[in-house]
Amino acid sequence: MKKQIFITLMLIGMISIFSINSQAQSGDNNVGRLSVINEYGTFIGHNTVGFTGFFVVGYSTPSDKDMFGLGIAYDVGENLADGIPLFVNFRHSFHPERKFTPIVNMAMGVRLNLSDPVDNFGLYATMASGFHAGIFSLTGGVFLKSIGTAKLFPGLEVKCGFRL
Repeated sequence: MKKQIFITLMLIGMISIFSINSQAQSGDNNVGRLSVINEYGTFIGHNTVGFTGFFVVGYSTPSDKDMFGLGIAYDVGENLADGIPLFVNFRHSFHPERKFTPIVNMAMGVRLNLSDPVDNFGLYATMASGFHAGIFSLTGGVFLKSIGTAKLFPGLEVKCGFRL
């Protein structure tokens, strides 16, 4: 039931953000713009394999090189309890005027563990690099997730998605 509510809220949020984004981009481009990133992928590490999906809403600078945002994600792994990371995100694009450009992405925050009522808050951090082609992106990097403060799960992740 919690998963269905979470997925429904994510869909409502995405539709709302897309409509806000289209209204914000019709204004002046010299003041920056609202950016929306949505990526999905797999992760491996510390005896676990899993799937993650995240959604970031943020502000892109007028040059479109830097984006600062707030994000929410959902991840589930074989030995890693279901979790919802809440994080701040920074993304840098090296040549945004080109159709194909390298990017770096950094995020840090907390991870709400859904299946452990006693130790329900943990850490979430990731650093990734990749490429941005038009609105599509492909990134790979390292992460650190935890179940509470006792179990740390470092590993590798690969994600693909889009940016509006």
